[in-house]
Order: sequence, then C-alpha cells, then structure tokens
Amino acid sequence: ARHYRDARINRIFEGTNEINRLFAVSELLKRAGKLSLLSAIKQVMADAISSGLPGLLIEQENLNAQLFGCLNNAKRAVLLAGGAISQKFTEPKELLQHQYVLGQLCDCLIEIYVLESALAVLAKSGGVDGRRAYLTRLLFAQLLPALGEQVKNVLAVCVQGDNLRTSLAMARRFLKTDPENMEFLHDKILGA
Repeated sequence: ARHYRDARINRIFEGTNEINRLFAVSELLKRAGKLSLLSAIKQVMADAISSGLPGLLIEQENLNAQLFGCLNNAKRAVLLAGGAISQKFTEPKELLQHQYVLGQLCDCLIEIYVLESALAVLAKSGGVDGRRAYLTRLLFAQLLPALGEQVKNVLAVCVQGDNLRTSLAMARRFLKTDPENMEFLHDKILGA
C-alpha cells in the first residue's frame, strides 16, 4: 500500500516540476523586453554573422579560460534559440500551446546553469584540482552536444527554409568544440 501511495505522490510531484519548468521559461520569454533579452539576442545574431568563432581545444594549461569561452558560446546558442521562439510566438497564449519548445528551451537553461556551476567550482579551486578539472571537462563534453541537439530542435520548430539553415549554421559555430578523449577522462577521474 505504501508503494502505491508513493507512486501516486511521485507522479504528482513530477507533474508539478514539469509545470514549474514550463512556467519559468514562458515567463522569461514574456518579460524578454523588460530584461533586455531582445537586444542581447540581436547582438548574438550580429556576432554570429560577422565573426568567426573557432572551436576551442580544451587543454589543461588554460582550462578555465577555454571552458569559459565554451560556456559563453553555449549561452549565445541558447539566446539564438530564444530569439527564434520570441519571433515565432509573439502571443503568450500561442507559446503556451507549444510545450515541447518550452521544454527544450528549459532543458537548455538547466544545462547552462549546470555548466556554469561546474565552472565556478573549478575556478574556486584554482583550476588546479585534477579530479575537478577532469570532471568539468567530462561534463562539458557530455552536455554541449546535448545542448546543441536541443537548440537544433527549437530552431527546427521556429524557423523554416534558408533561415533555418542559416540559424543552424550559427548554432553550430557557437557550439563547435574539439572532441574529448572520453576514455582518458574516465580513467583520470577514477584513478586521480
């Protein structure tokens, strides 16, 4: 009986979490003008068109700076997705009907928060703690491709034709990194 009760309660909690996720993103997009997100989005689009953003090779020597660059580019890609949403869905009621898009953007924001938190912990330790450095590199290597897929999914819903191809190219430029040797990172984390 206890397991049945717990299963029902967990389902209610999970539904509440999902509603809060969607609500947070929809409120953020509604207030985009007040938060000057629209100007930030326009700046990101201009940056993507005008300048090349090289992939960042993550080396141990200046790890914090390189990961910080990756994080800033990931934020730009998420702003690009947010801009596509705000252009496609101008009415809040219309946006609320597209929970898939809101969920994808919310997942992007959560992953940005996780990456930023991991980088802050690494910076606080001075960036010299081997295990933290390897864990942070592993986290970036795993989350950046996932973030790229979510941005791509949002853009595919909100943009069509040549504009979609251009937006996807911009997102790829922002999220371009060199691949990590995952086996090496796992070995170092387990053995460090």
